[in-house]
Amino acid sequence: MKSAPWVSVVMGVYNVAPYVEAAVHSALQQTLQEIEVIVVDDGSTDETTAIVGRIDDPRLRFIGRAHFGAAATLNAGVAQARAPFIAFLDGDDVWLPHRLAQHFEFMKANPGADLSFSLSRLIGEDSSDLGITSRPASGPVRFEDLLVDNRIGNGSAVMVRRASLAEVGAFDEGLTGAYDLDVWLRLALRRADCVYCIPEVLTCYRRRPGQITQNWRLMSDNWLKVLDRYRRQHPTRVVPLEARARCNLYRYLAAAAYEGGEFRAGLGLMGYSLRADPGLFLSTPRSYLISAGLLAGILLPIPLRAQLEAAFLSIWRRLT
Repeated sequence: MKSAPWVSVVMGVYNVAPYVEAAVHSALQQTLQEIEVIVVDDGSTDETTAIVGRIDDPRLRFIGRAHFGAAATLNAGVAQARAPFIAFLDGDDVWLPHRLAQHFEFMKANPGADLSFSLSRLIGEDSSDLGITSRPASGPVRFEDLLVDNRIGNGSAVMVRRASLAEVGAFDEGLTGAYDLDVWLRLALRRADCVYCIPEVLTCYRRRPGQITQNWRLMSDNWLKVLDRYRRQHPTRVVPLEARARCNLYRYLAAAAYEGGEFRAGLGLMGYSLRADPGLFLSTPRSYLISAGLLAGILLPIPLRAQLEAAFLSIWRRLT
């Protein structure tokens, strides 16, 4: 590339051979062409490396590494970035063609924004539309908002200023989950109104077996480590919000347990959610929907459960 890029796309990949070609092409085919795409492989043992190696584009750089984990992989990519803005893309997700242009123009027009994120649509293993989008948000999102309910949802929806990221520090390589939320919270602490949501669906977030976000035990352990860190560092801001944050966390984990077929564990997590903040739990329609799904998983045969899941999905669309 002769001139410096405007956006560096950092992709950490690990054993995503069925999806990585579509992910890389969704970055290279953006309407904003002044980019570099840095793919960092975290020691994949499948065909991921070979597939990326067959993609011929001068804006694409590939870095192969031993397996050190997702946070270390992202740090390696960020260290190679040259552009003033960095966008992250997981190796199994895809972007709509104007995703980078939308974020780039927004960040240029809003110099106080350190991070922008947009909404996401959920897709399946086969790229089918699951009919669910991330819950609506718009405008500035405070530290307190993110701590209580991570509306960003996934790293593939984020663009950050490289200088701001350097200021708050790297992804914590001691975390195996919630390492991205940890960085987003650090950025949100810099000052008020520096994290913004662009209220448009620009990312397709893939749901598939084996994702870290579906490992509810790992996500719970790491999220609680992050919560403990911020409680110690900023007790007056965090302690009043902790009950609400735990309520939302355990309900989210229960949904992940449902997806993994761990229905009894999911009901236990819903109990934790209820005890954390009964008022919030009982006033949130998702609580009843997830609980009903978990009970159906225990009590009903698979064919009938599949019919109910279709009905639940229709209701879920109206709640998001």
